[in-house]
Amino acid sequence: KRLKSVVRDIAKTCGFNYDSEVTLNFSGSKNKDGGLVDERSIDVAVYRQNKDKKFLFIFECKGGKNIDSINKEMSAWEADIKKLTNGKAKILSSDENKVRDNDLKKLDEVKVCYVFGEGFDKKKCAIASAALRRRGFLGWDSSALAYYKKISNTVGRWIKYEIFKEFGGNFESS
Repeated sequence: KRLKSVVRDIAKTCGFNYDSEVTLNFSGSKNKDGGLVDERSIDVAVYRQNKDKKFLFIFECKGGKNIDSINKEMSAWEADIKKLTNGKAKILSSDENKVRDNDLKKLDEVKVCYVFGEGFDKKKCAIASAALRRRGFLGWDSSALAYYKKISNTVGRWIKYEIFKEFGGNFESS
């Protein structure tokens, strides 16, 4: 919960739109009561549209000590990123009700970042971060999270350019 709160604070300082505990459906599958089935949840969704660029940064917060499931999760995320960029996502719910279906349509970039809490072993975290990078994902350990929180408090909205650089894309409008 603390990790999500810090990520939301950083997003707010950057001037990004954000929401947490976003549940999505891609297929239109329904449960026995006729409601759409929760097929994916996002811990913190950070999104923004500039004049000609629309992006979504997905933050998955891992507060425990277990990182064994990350390889399986990356494969699932790779498939779901394609669904997101193809406009297949239907939002079922979110904590703040800020994100809307239209916010996830016609995305130019979708990036996923795993945020590891202080309970993670530094060695395991470094190994997981390297595996994430090899597949186009990011990994922030508690030091990286503390860095972004501290620098966002210092430089304010300008931190967004550091975030853009970290995520490796050209997210600003041309």
